[in-house]
Amino acid sequence: MAADSYADALSIRSGTAAFIAAMQEQAAGYDLHVMAVKGDPAVAALTGVSIAATARICVTNTDRSRDLYPDFVTECDSALGAGVRYPAGFMASNRDCELVDDRRYITAEQPDFAAAAECILNVGQTGGEQKYLSAMSQAIGPALNAPDSCNAGFLRPDAMLVVVVLADEPDDASPGTPEGLAASLIAAKGGYTDGIVVVGILGSVQSTPPDANCYDGPEERTREFVEGFPNHVLGSFCAEYIGANLVAALDVIQAACGEFVPPG
Repeated sequence: MAADSYADALSIRSGTAAFIAAMQEQAAGYDLHVMAVKGDPAVAALTGVSIAATARICVTNTDRSRDLYPDFVTECDSALGAGVRYPAGFMASNRDCELVDDRRYITAEQPDFAAAAECILNVGQTGGEQKYLSAMSQAIGPALNAPDSCNAGFLRPDAMLVVVVLADEPDDASPGTPEGLAASLIAAKGGYTDGIVVVGILGSVQSTPPDANCYDGPEERTREFVEGFPNHVLGSFCAEYIGANLVAALDVIQAACGEFVPPG
C-alpha cells in the first residue's frame, strides 16, 4: 500500500460504494452477481482489489486469523481468487457479511444488496505481496467455479463479465504476461471477447495534477492487460474521487450490454 494508505482505503470504500449504487440503479432489471477478491492468498491483503461482477445479459482482501475466527474461516479464505465474505483487520468490516446461502458473492436474492456490497468491499488497509492479476484470473477460472468449490455459480455463460481492478501499485508478483492473463478471462467466457468489460483504476494512470503516490508507467502490465480488451476503461487511482471514474465506466458497460448476444 502506498504511504497514504488510510486515505486510499477511504477512497476505495466511498468510490466502490458509489459504483455499486449506480450499477444497481442502471441495471435494476438484471440479475447481478458481485464478488470482491483479495490480492493475496494469506490472511492479509489490500494493495490491489479486483471486483468481478456478472449480470444476466449484463453488469476487492481480508486480514483474519484461524485462531480468532474459527467459526468463519474455511479453506476458501486462504485460496487466491476466492470471494471475500468476512473482511477483517484495520478499517475493515470485521464481520461476516451474511451472504445468502453462504455464497462468496452477492446475488439479487440478497435482502439488502447495497449493505452487503459495502461489507465485502470494506476490506481495510493491511496486506502483503499482491497478486491481484492472478487472483482475478483464478476467481473466474474452472477450479474455483466448479460445483461445490469456493465461487461455484458465480460465472454464467449467458452473462456479461465485468472486471474492475483498483490498484495504487503495480502487480509484479503474478506470473504470466498481459496477453496470457487476458486469455484466461476470454477462455472463461468461451472465447467471446465482446462479453467482457475491464475497468482499471490504476496508479499508472496519472491524475491532474499528478499525485506523489502515482507513478508514470505507461508500459506497466496491469495497464497493458486492461488496454488489451476492446471494451475497457482506464482511470487514475490518484484522482480526487475515484468513484467518478467508476460511475463513468457504466456508460461503457451499458454500451457493451446493448451489443451482447448470449451464446447459444
